[in-house]
Amino acid sequence: MENALKFDGVYVPPFLKKGTFVFIVVDNTDFAEDTADDKGNTHGTITVVYQKENAPGEVIAPNLEVSEAKT
Repeated sequence: MENALKFDGVYVPPFLKKGTFVFIVVDNTDFAEDTADDKGNTHGTITVVYQKENAPGEVIAPNLEVSEAKT
């Protein structure tokens, strides 16, 4: 959640680096089927981002850290 808040609602993976080429693929899936809401279709969008593992540059987002829940 903190990551998405920092980047205006968009999740930025912690491995992406500034100034280095990325490959981005976006795909839509549409199925006509029986659904719980009886609308008869399922629609989904998937986005994938690739960048070379040893890409040079500064990391854009910090690594995710799981900590104890705040009460």
